[in-house]
Order: sequence, then C-alpha cells, then structure tokens
Amino acid sequence: AGLNGFRTRLQAYLSGGVADYRTSDRGAEEYAGRTILTRPAFRGSERFAAVTIGYDDQLFTPTGYAGDNGLTGTLTYRRSGFGGDLERNRVIANGNAALMIWPAQGHQLVFGGQLGWSDGKDTLQGAFSVGGVLGLGLPRGYDTIQQTGDHLLGGSVAYRLPLWRPFTSFGSSPWVHRQVVLEGFYDAAEVSTDRFLGNGRLYQSVGGELHDAWEFYGILLQPGLGVAQQLDGKEETVVYLSLGFRG
Repeated sequence: AGLNGFRTRLQAYLSGGVADYRTSDRGAEEYAGRTILTRPAFRGSERFAAVTIGYDDQLFTPTGYAGDNGLTGTLTYRRSGFGGDLERNRVIANGNAALMIWPAQGHQLVFGGQLGWSDGKDTLQGAFSVGGVLGLGLPRGYDTIQQTGDHLLGGSVAYRLPLWRPFTSFGSSPWVHRQVVLEGFYDAAEVSTDRFLGNGRLYQSVGGELHDAWEFYGILLQPGLGVAQQLDGKEETVVYLSLGFRG
C-alpha cells in the first residue's frame, strides 16, 4: 500500500489559444534608462496550438520526498500561426533524473535539464527566457535579471536529505505531515539568438531550499524557502519562496 511508480506513465495532451499583445507607455516611462531593448516589442494577435508528451517511471514510496529513482520528462511542440500575426515554431524539452544515494535515510542526487529551440518571427520577450518573471526555472535566484533568445540550454544538480521525518497524520483527516527536507543545488542556463551555447551569456547560481512536505489525498505538497547566490550578473544573494507539487 502507498507505493506508486511500478509502471511507466505516458501522457499526451493538446492545447491551443488566442492572445492579443499590446504595449504600455507607462511601463516604458518607468523603465526608461534602466532597460536595454534589443528588439522591438511585438504587437498583434497570436493563435497557437501545442502538443505535449510526458514520461514518468520514477518510484514514489511512503518514505520518499518526491520521485525516488528513475526519469521524468516532457516534450512540447508549439506552433503559432493559423491566421494570427505571429508565425513561430517552438520546441522545449524538460527532464529530471533522481538517484537514491542512501535509501534508508532518504538521501538522493537529482539531475535536471532543459533544451529549447525556436524559429520564426522575433519578439521582445523571445521564445525563451532565463531569469525574470518569464524565466523557465533555471537558474534559480535571477528574478531581476533577464536574458531572452531562441535557443535554450540549462542544467541543474542537487542533493536532498531529510532533516526531520515525523510522518504524522491527524486523526481521520487526509492531511499527513511527511518530512522536512533540505536541498543544496547548482544551476546554470543560457539563451542565445544564433545557436546553442552561442552569443548568449551563461548564468549560474548555487544555494539551498528547505521544504516542508505534506500529503493530502495522495497529492504531495512541498512549500519551501530558498536562498540562491548568483555567480554571475550582479552576484546578489536572493531569498525566495517555492512550491513543489506532485499529483
């Protein structure tokens, strides 16, 4: 009981939408003199369709923090066009591999990666972003620095270890307090406009996250607090909140 992941899960779904893009003079005034714009802002409509394929063969045990051993990944292709003003193709792959180092104590080594390619009409935001509010997660700690482009390459390595493992339920309620987990990480990512590892800049960070893992009807919730030290850019120390989730 309580064991999942003994079979490989394959998922696929389609999505689509319509978006309308405009510019704000107020925003331009606020950021005048502080932001360098390398391409004009896109104005117009976007009509898009996308297909995503997901793979998961990780094992989730009663004592596990997240997926214990195995691989997870998604591959998404998005086509913008269909009569809209934006014509573009976009492909992005995300992968994660977990390896249990000390199973009895829940220690694990986790590798992550991102790979993205796009062609077609350029926009100010680019097809991919490192850092900023449009960032794709890697590297952590670059909320106020943003780089955009059409080719994305990123990676991460982390070590996770439990600090406290109560595994306590609350009567007949579906809530279970599982464990408090510490994660140390190294992240790196780059986007460029010409090719992979091209004219972009590599951004890196190191840091740690403290997660409090809860379970609710089989859903794993892992809110946490993180600290990341930028190794590039302004070399700032950034504190942030995170929310882990596994269905």
